[in-house]
Amino acid sequence: MFRKRTFVCAMAFLCTIFSVAPMREAVAVSPNLVSPPAVPQIKRAIDPTKRLVFSGNTNHRITSGQSLGALGDDEILDNLLLSLKRSPEREAAFEQFIDAQHDPASPYFHQWLTPAQVGELYGPAQEDIANIVAWLRDNGFTVNEVAPSGMTIDFTGTAGQVKSTFQAPMARYGVDGTTYISNAVDPSVPVALAPVVNGIVSLNNNFANTNFHLPPQPPLLAAANWPIDKDKGPHPALGKTANFAPYNPDFTFVYN
Repeated sequence: MFRKRTFVCAMAFLCTIFSVAPMREAVAVSPNLVSPPAVPQIKRAIDPTKRLVFSGNTNHRITSGQSLGALGDDEILDNLLLSLKRSPEREAAFEQFIDAQHDPASPYFHQWLTPAQVGELYGPAQEDIANIVAWLRDNGFTVNEVAPSGMTIDFTGTAGQVKSTFQAPMARYGVDGTTYISNAVDPSVPVALAPVVNGIVSLNNNFANTNFHLPPQPPLLAAANWPIDKDKGPHPALGKTANFAPYNPDFTFVYN
């Protein structure tokens, strides 16, 4: 079963590349900001027999493991993410805007955008998004959400629907004592959708693990976390002298 963290991790990454400031409010950009028009890129009928394969979209570390059999066609795969792309004109304009956001001499310096503003100014055409949503639904998927930026579509379906729609059979594999789910071959979409669809963010559950490990606390940091208790006295590492080590409540003030 896929988890919502796939979606959360993806969106955190998208906030970074979309020039959105997630920890502060976006400001109103200058009315002089002009973006290329949203021209639909899907210009022909969707023919499922003519395909574009997304090469390199199979995790060979998983598929080289022990095959434990195909997923049942009715097994649910939730919160899959279809990644979309902008028209070349909008992509170029968006990259220029990002450069301007980081140029102190530009009127757009630090003029952060909300995800919805990114979608309106630089996202795919709404007509294209609507066509892809309709295509997913026509193939039996449930569309959970279109990101405000217009760059991802969260959807849920069965292994059988993924196999028939993306021509990517799903299977279980054993690797180093762990069981994984993965597509057996690279997925594909009809060629007509290629100008707008980047691919599926992930069809496996090999989630990345953090390499962060909390190091041992140095004496002053341990002292900073020492309970505030006049009867307990200072942390032993500080002896009996006065100290000015910052502690947790200080950070609220310093980084207000």
